Amino acid sequence: MLDEAFKGVTPHDEVYRDSPKYRGRNSLIQPSDFEKCKHTSSNWFLKTAGKDSAYFARMTRFISGHFPHGSFRERFNFEGNRKCLCGKANVETKDIIWFDCDLWIRKHKPPDLMNPDQQGDRRRDALDFRSPTPPGMSREEHIIAEWRNSPPDLKDVAEFLQLNPIVGTFQWLDLAEKAITDHGRDEINSITAVKVRLHTSFRKEAFRQ
Repeated sequence: MLDEAFKGVTPHDEVYRDSPKYRGRNSLIQPSDFEKCKHTSSNWFLKTAGKDSAYFARMTRFISGHFPHGSFRERFNFEGNRKCLCGKANVETKDIIWFDCDLWIRKHKPPDLMNPDQQGDRRRDALDFRSPTPPGMSREEHIIAEWRNSPPDLKDVAEFLQLNPIVGTFQWLDLAEKAITDHGRDEINSITAVKVRLHTSFRKEAFRQ
C-alpha cells in the first residue's frame, strides 16, 4: 500500500523529502533510513522496541528531536531548567547528551586519530570521503568535526537509550531541575542527588565492571 502511495512521487518530491525542511532539522532520520519506517512487519522501530511501549515512545521522541530537554524548552519557551546537569552547557542540547555529557554511558566513539581511515562507530552516508582540512583547523580537529557532523546510525541511538533508560524522559528533566535547586542550597546528599547518582555515576560504574 505504501508502494502504491509513492508511485506518483516526482523527482522534485524526492528532493523535498530528502531535505531537512521535510524531515525536521532536529531529526536523526536520514534518507537512507526511510526503509526502516515502512508500515509493515519489517518496520525497524517495531522490531527494535515494539514490545516496550515506553522505550518505543522515548526512542521516537529522541530520534525526532521532540523529547524533553533544555533546548526543546528554550525553543518553545517552556518554563523550567534548561541547563545540562554535567555543567558543560547552559542549555542542554541533543548533541551535548549524545557526544559530551559525562553522566551517560556511551559506546559510540570518535574516530581513532592514529588511524583516520577508521571513521569510528557513526555511519557516514553523507560523507563518502573526507574533505580537505579547512584553514586554521588542525587535522585532528577536522576529523572530529566531520565525525560529529555525520549522521548517527539509528542502531547506536537505540543502544544508547537502552544503556541509559532515563535519558529523554520527563522524569530526568524533573530530577535534574530539583538536583540543581538542591545543589544551590548545598544539599549535596539530598534524596534527589542520590537518585541522580543512581541513574548516572553508579550506573556507569556498574557498566564498567
